[in-house]
Amino acid sequence: MQPGDLAIVDRGFRDSRKTLRAVGIQTAMPTLAKPGQLKLSTKEYIDSRIVTMTKFVIECVNGTAKNKSKFFRHVIFMSYAPKIERFFKIAVALNNRLSPPLFEENSLHL
Repeated sequence: MQPGDLAIVDRGFRDSRKTLRAVGIQTAMPTLAKPGQLKLSTKEYIDSRIVTMTKFVIECVNGTAKNKSKFFRHVIFMSYAPKIERFFKIAVALNNRLSPPLFEENSLHL
């Protein structure tokens, strides 16, 4: 990751947001209700929903890579760390070429 990138994180990463911001990486996380707050504001709800929808698409791609590639189904040894990005790009490219799209826009989405 490089400064200026956006990391979509879930609530488990809330403690690392400060560290990510310190190195110039923006973060987006679903909004948490404050103590005593019953509902989110409309803007907080919409922002949270956008992050959740984006995260869902990312999870679908990751799940597809795991289902279609034996390599990503199991624990990956640290010796593969320098090559993992390249392996993932290859797995996703093969999936994009050989499988139907996860989402097709149609007139109902307007």
